[in-house]
Amino acid sequence: MMAQTCLFIAGSGTIIKLIDDEVLQMTPGEKRIIIALFNQIYGNSKRDNLLQDAILIFKLELLPINDIH
Repeated sequence: MMAQTCLFIAGSGTIIKLIDDEVLQMTPGEKRIIIALFNQIYGNSKRDNLLQDAILIFKLELLPINDIH
């Protein structure tokens, strides 16, 4: 899957809580990989395009606001 830039305000609750929490601990330029089970992210709710036993991998890079195009 291709990487996508996702713009959001950290701590606003507009993105998955696990990602939000990690981003709040990061410094600009830092990269992290988060590996989580489906139920850690979505609980018992269903997602049409994901299996409930899926392992989800998120690659994060916190860009300084002046580097966003």
